[in-house]
Amino acid sequence: MRKALLTAMMVAGVLTSGCSADAIQNAKKGDIITFGSYEQDANTANGREPVEWEVLYVSDDNVLVVSRYVLDCVPYNTKMKNVTWENCTLRAWLNNGFYNAAFSAEEQERIMESHVINRDNAFDGTQGGSDTRDKVFCLSVDEVYRHYDFNAIHDEDGLRSSEALITEATPHASGHHVFTCEITNEVYEEMLKPDDYSEACIGRTVASWWLRTSGSASEPEIHYGSDCACIVANFGETGWDEGAYVVLDFIGVRPALRLKR
Repeated sequence: MRKALLTAMMVAGVLTSGCSADAIQNAKKGDIITFGSYEQDANTANGREPVEWEVLYVSDDNVLVVSRYVLDCVPYNTKMKNVTWENCTLRAWLNNGFYNAAFSAEEQERIMESHVINRDNAFDGTQGGSDTRDKVFCLSVDEVYRHYDFNAIHDEDGLRSSEALITEATPHASGHHVFTCEITNEVYEEMLKPDDYSEACIGRTVASWWLRTSGSASEPEIHYGSDCACIVANFGETGWDEGAYVVLDFIGVRPALRLKR
């Protein structure tokens, strides 16, 4: 899988040096476009690789995209405490360190400042905090529910699973110790086939990734509060009560942003 991912990145680098205005203007939901560059193949000697983005939504004036792969591994917050998206260190990193590393001054002009809505957790009532203005952000549970199709809804609290949400990590993210696991035949038969995932999942090495919604953690026991944040788990499971403690340093990041049309 790592070899296949590297090959895909190399092909992207050969075929395109960036995202043209036409590509953004003509984008449709489900398209993959390239925009910006970021270290991905864990070889800094050959420079940064073009970032591929999945188009989630197209409006008259902008395109909402999320990175195709888990690009890095960063905790939601560096200290274990109650924190919302507004004040977490992941938000600061995305809008400073990542933003400046991944995009040229010209590309930054193309990125909209988004009004980011931070709704309270619908399952446990954990406060989401104030809305924010961000160039780069993580998706919320609401946005994932809105923009993806789901194979199954597992319980009344809204735990859902989607093959479309399972995602590989780049070698760079893997080098930063993002947790990954392989979808073996046994895993597929026991956990994914009952939800009508396709056999194409078998053999993929997949990672979990942060959402910005504050919420509960289910492992090792159910815990509620804003010292947790929601995630998409390795096999595409997500929901208001699918989360992790904010300091965990093995969960990946799939940045999202809006590009001006």
